[in-house]
Amino acid sequence: RATIAELARTHAQLAETEARAPVSVYLLRNTTLEHATPTLELAGHARGVPLRYAMCDFDAYRASALRPSPELQSAPIVVVLLWLEDLPAYDVRSATLDAEAAFEELWATVDATLANTSACVMVATFVPPVGVSHASATHDAVEILNGRIRAAVAGDPRLVVLDLAREVQSLGDRAVDARQHERTAAPIAEPLIRRIGLRIASVAAALSGKSKKVMVVDADETLWGGVLGEDGLDGIRLDPRGPGRAHLIFQRQLRELRERGVLLALASKNDADPVHQRLREHPTMLLPEED
Repeated sequence: RATIAELARTHAQLAETEARAPVSVYLLRNTTLEHATPTLELAGHARGVPLRYAMCDFDAYRASALRPSPELQSAPIVVVLLWLEDLPAYDVRSATLDAEAAFEELWATVDATLANTSACVMVATFVPPVGVSHASATHDAVEILNGRIRAAVAGDPRLVVLDLAREVQSLGDRAVDARQHERTAAPIAEPLIRRIGLRIASVAAALSGKSKKVMVVDADETLWGGVLGEDGLDGIRLDPRGPGRAHLIFQRQLRELRERGVLLALASKNDADPVHQRLREHPTMLLPEED
């Protein structure tokens, strides 16, 4: 139960947020998102960044990117969010996926958005279809497809990952509403909508200078366990089920910051070559050298 002081702080924060000019966010989508707007905007208030949302007509994502409206062209943030089960590349009856076709459909929209706007473009990863086994070829194909999306995003400073796949892993059954998908083409449940809103708000805060833009970390006993100069290249600890687990969790958190637009920097007393070698070659390293 909130105290009077907590309610007062919340009211003051909302008043301060509403006094700022809102950041425009444009959604290129193939799924119903109109119902999500209040939750998305509340997430902006939670981050101290007022957001104003607009979106293309249902399933008109590619045409909108090719011939952008003034509203799309002026938005500093554009989100490309395509629901895999509603793409032609996914066959619902056989539960099979043409991963190459799905990527091409997504990336044609991303490329058109980059070419026709000056926005920061957030690219959503694909959520595996409901009911598809984790051991199936389709699920594996989605994992590979998402890895390709993350790699493509990492190569362009105007792109940011909106990692729906990882959010769904975290939320479990609360993330997707299969019944609403069938009834109203609105598969994204409230908890996932809130996560999406917080991710977008974090990027908006970074773009508007309201959040930290650079995270500087040490290598030894921070990015990994142990001291590289003393323990050697093979002596650092990054084992997922042993003493290195805490460092892997920390790397995962750093990667999430990177995906929100925060720059990562490494400050170490070690020689550069062995540090870069560990970043490139260690089998459980979550942060590649280019991050």
